[in-house]
Amino acid sequence: MTASKGPDSHLKNGRWEPVDVLANQRDGSDLGESLNAEGWEEFLALGDDLGPLALHSWRRSVDGRLQYLLAVSDVSSVSPYMVVDSFPELMDLFARWAPAVQAASIAEAISDLSRYGMDGDGLVERVAARAVYGSNELHDLMRADKRRDDALRWEQRRQRRQEG
Repeated sequence: MTASKGPDSHLKNGRWEPVDVLANQRDGSDLGESLNAEGWEEFLALGDDLGPLALHSWRRSVDGRLQYLLAVSDVSSVSPYMVVDSFPELMDLFARWAPAVQAASIAEAISDLSRYGMDGDGLVERVAARAVYGSNELHDLMRADKRRDDALRWEQRRQRRQEG
């Protein structure tokens, strides 16, 4: 994953000010190691590292007070870092970015499902087929199970009508 070349930002008194989070990073050094060297430790994350979009945060203590760092990433790049000085400010950033992470994840899931040629069924059926059978090759099994279940229900209804 490559870090953004853009300016990082630090929220101070309600205004974003430029800051260089990785000012001391050596060329070619590992991003995680560079953050750890600056005192940052992984904190919260939302989304999957291999997914379409994710949020990653770190925290560190500076002069006895916690600072938080947030980055938005995809599988190949990282946004400019955002530094905030309080947990509520970090949660505000998560709340602002979470809908984008969620939308990207849903779009990827739908794309992944449709990639398997399961266009005749609804989304719920597609998800169920992937969860139970894993791929399109076994989609016929799902349909056979559905036909069997439907036939069983119809038979149970017929029997109730005859008994009643």
